[in-house]
Amino acid sequence: LVLRRGLDETLSRAPERAAETAPAPVALIAGVSVVMLAGGTIGSYVIDYLTTYSTTTLHMSARVAFLAPLSSGVAGVLFAPLGGWLSDRIGRRPVMLGSWTLMLLGVMPLFVLHEHVRSAWTLVLLSAGMTAAVAFMFAAALTAIGEALPMRLRSGGLGLIYALAISTFGGTTQFVVAWLTHLTHNPLAPAWYLTGAVAISLLATLAMPETAPVRASGRFDDISSARIAASSGQLSSVCRNVSRTTSAPRARSKHA
Repeated sequence: LVLRRGLDETLSRAPERAAETAPAPVALIAGVSVVMLAGGTIGSYVIDYLTTYSTTTLHMSARVAFLAPLSSGVAGVLFAPLGGWLSDRIGRRPVMLGSWTLMLLGVMPLFVLHEHVRSAWTLVLLSAGMTAAVAFMFAAALTAIGEALPMRLRSGGLGLIYALAISTFGGTTQFVVAWLTHLTHNPLAPAWYLTGAVAISLLATLAMPETAPVRASGRFDDISSARIAASSGQLSSVCRNVSRTTSAPRARSKHA
């Protein structure tokens, strides 16, 4: 309720936003969005898999392994709002690209460190570090997708894109990484799988248009122009009404 009170009502402003159009073809936005969310959800489910990974693959104790969801939850609460706040100020693309780059460069070293040391602090570092990057990315990506889609498609389009990416890629992640680990006998198989997904998502993000108001000046200038035009039309209407009101008594007195 507190958050909702601070949000603008968009339904009543629909006529003012008639000039708003998608910054890129809808098919391109949908395809890029599925790939971006696929990489993000693979990262999320690999993080969820760290408890099982630490106990079954690295043979750590269950007590230590449960530090993974604990540290992940704390990092998510802290970094998701920070990612959204930052994307409002510097743009969606820089936050998304920065998150993907950090994951691309950091996932493998963190997994290697955890696989060699196998301690509580390396597990916390791996879980919290990956969660921070994923939370940053998701905060900016979900907002960018909603902003990029036309208003008439926004609700259903975002829901369909999200459901397709999460069910297809997130729902299979843990099965795939467990199968790869068994097939290759390599404890770093989850890291390789995630790194590949992150690299593809990074390339897809390069094709995503910038949608943040602070950066998408051209698009939002069009919206502002439409609002100014609407305001000018309302002002003209008021002036005409005032003119009629003031001219009517003069006409009656002249007739008298």
